[in-house]
Amino acid sequence: MKAINKEKFNKALKGRLAPICALIIAALVLLTALPYSVNAIRTRNELPESSFEERGRADRIHFIGFENTDCVLIESNNRFALFYGGAFESAEKEKAEGISIADYLKLRAADGSGRVLLDYLICADSSYEKIEGLKSLIKDKGIYAKTIYFKRLDFSAVKMDDELKETYYKVYEAILEKGTPIAPDSEEMLTLGDYKLHIIDAGDISDSSLNLLIKKGDLSVFIAGNINSKDMKRLKNEIGEVTLYKAPFAGGKKDFPLSVAMKLKPDYIVFGGKPLRFGPALMYRLCFAAGGSVYETYKEGGIVADLSTDEIRLCKIGQLGKIADSTNAAETESSAK
Repeated sequence: MKAINKEKFNKALKGRLAPICALIIAALVLLTALPYSVNAIRTRNELPESSFEERGRADRIHFIGFENTDCVLIESNNRFALFYGGAFESAEKEKAEGISIADYLKLRAADGSGRVLLDYLICADSSYEKIEGLKSLIKDKGIYAKTIYFKRLDFSAVKMDDELKETYYKVYEAILEKGTPIAPDSEEMLTLGDYKLHIIDAGDISDSSLNLLIKKGDLSVFIAGNINSKDMKRLKNEIGEVTLYKAPFAGGKKDFPLSVAMKLKPDYIVFGGKPLRFGPALMYRLCFAAGGSVYETYKEGGIVADLSTDEIRLCKIGQLGKIADSTNAAETESSAK
């Protein structure tokens, strides 16, 4: 019997070790991703369409998913707030899918006279490209806010040419002309119906990001503004575990580090903006974080989270074209009178 050449054996082992490890890792990722894939398909297919028949004591969070928009309407006990993540002016002009942010607010948050009163209007980002559509919303005579959270930009820290600065100033002037108080630049704990709202400042004046943590009993929802990976890691302990995590506008894996995913452990993750390509790195984070309940507002036509009970129930907003048709018909009938 020949003696084993240890040197040759070690070389052969080292040559095969890397592919074996890669195969094991690939198998683990596949086994982890399989429940995600199956559950994502199942939950998406079963997502019901909201009738919005109940008002009054309903507790809902509306993730509005029009093209080029990313806003969240927060509703509790017939009180409302709007988290303005971003809406480009082109989307407001063209009314993507036939409806704008202002239209949606009037459909879902108006009182008997058709007037919308928001307790808070929280602007996640004051950068010009995220607030192009905000000026028209502020100037709308049917929409008012008691308080607006709008971070003032330090132009010495932000590189903008004169044209881009003008966009910012036009929005700022529209707020002042409307007479809406601008809250100081500080973190706040607010009340809205059954909710406790915690505004979390990312602390980087260059991206001017505000984020929102919503709590109702044991339920927590974190709505991320224009927040980067570094800030997410820094704030993860302050945010803590959440039931639902709303990713930044068009956010991907770079905005949801694995350490943050393991800390937040959301049951649901909602993505806004254009459809994402769920690559292996992002799937890996989602598998560990949410176990499969992942949704995209763009594909669902917007998503509503109902917190009226001690759990979160998701539904889709529905066909925006039908909503727009009914809105236009009502406007035509009103003008005819």
